[in-house]
Amino acid sequence: MTDHKALAEQAVSIDGMRKAFQRGESLGEIAEVAQVHATLYLAEQQRIANLIALASSDSSSLASVGQDALTEMEKRGEGFYSPRLRPEIREGLGLS
Repeated sequence: MTDHKALAEQAVSIDGMRKAFQRGESLGEIAEVAQVHATLYLAEQQRIANLIALASSDSSSLASVGQDALTEMEKRGEGFYSPRLRPEIREGLGLS
């Protein structure tokens, strides 16, 4: 999964801007790259928030769909499984 937050921060960092200028990019182009990655990061955060809201739904069928989208079953021992957050959800929440 792409770390859009890091890419947005990199685009506007001094080092990132220096490299972009060396490639011939304008300040406007640098800002556009940062804006695109910041927007994609926020969209991912909103997707995760929507899944959490869905998993918290009063409707058991909707809650089940949300929980399935957020978690996967992890084998903990012979015949014993427990739910854990999916890796992409952990990463999106900054937990990995």
